[in-house]
Amino acid sequence: MRTLFPIMLTINGIHLAFSLPLQEERIPLTLQVLRVNVISPTSSAPERVEVTLSDGVYFSVMIFPQQLHTVGKQLSTRDVVTVIHYIAQHLHSDKVIIICLDVSVLGLSESQIGTPSEF
Repeated sequence: MRTLFPIMLTINGIHLAFSLPLQEERIPLTLQVLRVNVISPTSSAPERVEVTLSDGVYFSVMIFPQQLHTVGKQLSTRDVVTVIHYIAQHLHSDKVIIICLDVSVLGLSESQIGTPSEF
């Protein structure tokens, strides 16, 4: 069982993750897990783990690479994590995705923090 405790999320954390220039140093973000989606592998694509994270104001899906699949699959709704290292990846369609490279689980919040909307 994970520890329940009050926590402060990174203010504007989702906005920061997407808005910093690619070469800019990224700060760790404390965010809350809203959903974990494990996408089964197909003949043309490997298994993917997508985690919807929130800063209490906004939420967005972030990708967990293969080395973090085990961590991603163990996350639960309302877990609070610190995304220590991450990169923004621009796709050909002008879409930006965030790839988490290092994540630390802090604990479990008693409830969802804020009423976030999609970023």
